[in-house]
Amino acid sequence: MRNITMLVLLLFIIPITAIAHGPSEYNKSDKIDIDSSDAIEKCVKIKSDQILEYSFEATKPLIFNLHYHLLDETVFHVKEETTKRKEVFHPVKGQKFYCMEWKNSGSEVTTLDYRYSVE
Repeated sequence: MRNITMLVLLLFIIPITAIAHGPSEYNKSDKIDIDSSDAIEKCVKIKSDQILEYSFEATKPLIFNLHYHLLDETVFHVKEETTKRKEVFHPVKGQKFYCMEWKNSGSEVTTLDYRYSVE
């Protein structure tokens, strides 16, 4: 009887719990080359009750920032910093389009491996 109860839990109740919590609303990962003096920006819409989780690693230091646009103003949550690696959980206040931006100020191509999700 105990085995049947466990089987019922595994087959029906646990999957329902996973559906109720749902998977991450948005997941993205990619590897991209950034030319010298070039930049890329990845933007995602985030609601006030969500968390943006992101991480990246680059072969050479890049200038990174996290921002959103408010009318004609750019509001920085993470001001520009030069780094090769970062991992962050970022709670969001208010619904906005947040943008992660990487700039290559070096003289050589840099490879960026990034991941982000909204939960």
